[in-house]
Amino acid sequence: MKLCFFVSDISFVGGIERVVSILSNQLVLLKHNSWQIDIVSLYHTNNINYKINENINIKYISDNSYVGKPQSFRRFWMALKMMRLIRVFFRNNQYDYILSQGFPNNFLATICCQKTSGKIIGVEHVCYSYYPKIIRFFRTFVYQRLYKVVVLTHKDYVKFERNLDNVVVIPNPFDTEDKFLSDLEEKRIIAIGRLEYQKGFDNLISLYKEVFELYPDWKVYIYGTGNLEKQLQKQIEELNLENVIILAGVTDNIYEKIRNSSFMVFPSRYEGFGMVLLECMSQGVPCISYDCESGPSDIIDNYNNGILVPNQDANAFKEAIKKLISDSEMRHALGKNAYVSVDRFTSRRIAQMWIELLEKNDKALYC
Repeated sequence: MKLCFFVSDISFVGGIERVVSILSNQLVLLKHNSWQIDIVSLYHTNNINYKINENINIKYISDNSYVGKPQSFRRFWMALKMMRLIRVFFRNNQYDYILSQGFPNNFLATICCQKTSGKIIGVEHVCYSYYPKIIRFFRTFVYQRLYKVVVLTHKDYVKFERNLDNVVVIPNPFDTEDKFLSDLEEKRIIAIGRLEYQKGFDNLISLYKEVFELYPDWKVYIYGTGNLEKQLQKQIEELNLENVIILAGVTDNIYEKIRNSSFMVFPSRYEGFGMVLLECMSQGVPCISYDCESGPSDIIDNYNNGILVPNQDANAFKEAIKKLISDSEMRHALGKNAYVSVDRFTSRRIAQMWIELLEKNDKALYC
């Protein structure tokens, strides 16, 4: 079987790129190289930041940089200009399945590849209502023409299935090779994600002022880059928190940073899934998350393996942070349960679900 992961830019640092690298690596191991797996990247901005098996081919459709804000006209216009190159590429490179990542690529694959290559599976990485209503209407029109649409959560499945009969639930995988039970004794809180509106770091910075006044020895390290970096840094400085909340940029060893933290905060306004929750939980690090539209509630069992806060309730989020700072016993109990619970999402288990879908054409079962 010839399989293609179609992504915007595999050299980007983000959730989609991390998931594609984990899943493609696991599929190679499980199929013992009997499948040919390519990662086809529309853009080529940086060097690849994730480990990718040497038997996986990386192919770039262009050497252009991937720029512009999410949902911006600039990104949309760049993608439209790439259509001719996409058609040429998939005319010259045939696949049994194209696993297209995210709605913009799903749209491009539908327009450019349906007559030149194999079955297209559109993989959603954001919640159902991420796009405005008019785009959601257009998305339904596009998705009716795909072989399958893979969503990450039960909540999204229910919403997509109202208008589609080709929807499957397969959550994101994570790599268990680095599982570790952290001691949770450092006065350090970690947050991970792109510095964009979606991730809600502006709200985290605002609410943390009161926490700092009670617990001045605790610091917050935010790992990631994005369009709001300067704005967030200015906000930190205006609140006199520059020695307390640190924008730490990108690291090549995020697990080390997680292990040196006592808990993780996840203030997203919306999510598709929440891969960093799994990564932190796999290190025995408990997480505090807003119960946003989809994602965290499929991962966190409230006050069993983490804390789910009512969506965008800043006071409740603040109180949850205070609770995990002050209650070491709870912190450790949640961390141990988190460590165990992530086994539902191992890369091997999720890859097996993909194999069932691709080989047997069955509706995959949620783990």
